[in-house]
Amino acid sequence: VYSGVILQQVFVVELVIHNFQCTNCHMVAADNTWRAVVQCRQKVDHKRTFYLLEQLILKYKAHTQTVSVKEVPDGIDFYFLHKNHALKFQDFVLSS
Repeated sequence: VYSGVILQQVFVVELVIHNFQCTNCHMVAADNTWRAVVQCRQKVDHKRTFYLLEQLILKYKAHTQTVSVKEVPDGIDFYFLHKNHALKFQDFVLSS
């Protein structure tokens, strides 16, 4: 090795970036991908009970783990990525 000698070399670098998502983010981004659903049904002409339930869900932030919420003719469906989140939400609805 020689002292004071600088070696230089030019070369081409190819950089490949692969974008990816975590499993949960991928499931949320995909259509109709859920692992658990909580179905709330009520067979009456008025929907006052659902309005009250909606206010309680928002007040206590019980909707934070939901992937999707869909209105159906006699109620509402809440979709979750994990069964334990659905069970926790179910306990909240039953206690309300």
